[in-house]
Amino acid sequence: MIKHIVLWRTKSQEKNTRKLGMQRIKEALEGLVGKVPSLASIEVGFNQNTLPAAYDISLISTHNSWDDLKAYQEHPAHKEAAALIGSLTIDKAVSDYEF
Repeated sequence: MIKHIVLWRTKSQEKNTRKLGMQRIKEALEGLVGKVPSLASIEVGFNQNTLPAAYDISLISTHNSWDDLKAYQEHPAHKEAAALIGSLTIDKAVSDYEF
């Protein structure tokens, strides 16, 4: 199994705008379930940590193989979600590993 982890910082620092953007990201990512066959599971969460190094939103997805992760990333529904996320965020960190 492959675990794919992504963390994002949102562009907006205004509380209500940031929350709305984060909710849109969560809905877009969770909407991939059932659309992207190579997506085994997905979890999206909002940060509660107040440290300056913290990111605002996180994604953890699992895939059965490296090829499935690649297929997920290349799927049109994922690309659409990624475009939305890119418009709402300023920074991201990614980690992929086999477990």
